[in-house]
Amino acid sequence: MNDDNRNNSVNDKPEDVKLDLRKPENDQPPVPPSSPLDTQEANSHGAQSTDLSLPFRRPDSQEPTEAIPDPESKKSRKSWKDALKKPGKAGKEPADSGSSPAAPYPQKPKGQGKAGLVEKIDRILANRKVGWTLLICTLVFGASTCSYCSSGSSTSETISDLRSEVQSLENKNEEQSERLRDKIRENKSLQNELDEIKNGPDAALREVRNAFEAGEYDKVKTLYADLHTKYNGMEQDQEAKKLADQADAELEKAAEAKRQEEEAKKKAAEEEARRKAEEEARGYETGITYEQLARTPDDFVAQKVKFTGKAVQVLYEDDIAVIRLAVDSDYDHMLYCMFDPSITPSRILEDDIITVYGASTGMYSYTSVLNATISIPSVLVDKIDQ
Repeated sequence: MNDDNRNNSVNDKPEDVKLDLRKPENDQPPVPPSSPLDTQEANSHGAQSTDLSLPFRRPDSQEPTEAIPDPESKKSRKSWKDALKKPGKAGKEPADSGSSPAAPYPQKPKGQGKAGLVEKIDRILANRKVGWTLLICTLVFGASTCSYCSSGSSTSETISDLRSEVQSLENKNEEQSERLRDKIRENKSLQNELDEIKNGPDAALREVRNAFEAGEYDKVKTLYADLHTKYNGMEQDQEAKKLADQADAELEKAAEAKRQEEEAKKKAAEEEARRKAEEEARGYETGITYEQLARTPDDFVAQKVKFTGKAVQVLYEDDIAVIRLAVDSDYDHMLYCMFDPSITPSRILEDDIITVYGASTGMYSYTSVLNATISIPSVLVDKIDQ
């Protein structure tokens, strides 16, 4: 039975420790309520159940009053812990007799009430230490947070300063690059000037010679003018002057040849115009005979002719008609005549006597019935008299 009570007292959850500070009746000092630990210690020693909530009585005047040790001192703390570890000199539990039933709440041994009070005071002090520890941690955390915030602001300012410095360096680098490019251009210009001073006359003379050999005489004169301006009086200038004079002579010759050619063309055009005018004045009465056309047809190509004869054969097609004409009705003087059918008011038939007016077109060749090649003079007819 005692074991069950002991197990029940161990498993019970400890209640919140509260000190009853109210002034008790009969001017008795306040006594803290009993704790579950005290109950457990009492049960372990087999004490009789007592009312643990009763306050301790003030001792009689004859008995010496026992002072409560200072809980702050190390010695008192050690004594409290010893009191908790060694609840009394009760010793072992008394043997369980069958005649006496086990009390549900064993009697607390003498001196256990003070140990419970000491334990409660120790707990209060421990709780205060935890509170102070939490307060200190909170202050430290707040200080570190403020330090971190200030550090973050300082880092942002540092980054901004670094960016400004990088931008400044980039601007300086661009300025230096532009100066370097200017120096390179200036150096190249000076190099060209030096090269022109050393090799300028020979190079200019070489260009003049190349232009003269290519027949570009106008270019020779232009190049010589530039060379004479830069290198007046030098040996290259004298040689270029000779080439320029030769170029002038060639230009004069070319101009004379061109003028003569133009005059010849003009004279030929005038002669052709005069001949055409005479032909127009004479019309088709040129006096050209059939024998002339048969012997030297190329000499009379495109010249106007007039012949009268007999139509031996007439062929009409869509847009052209052909007549084999016997000049002066002589079958040995056959003339091949081509014309547009629209120039005649009616169709021409065989054996008709007609007069044709047109221009000589040279010789015309065809194959006869006997498979022989025959060539006769031909005329492109402009008009026909029936």
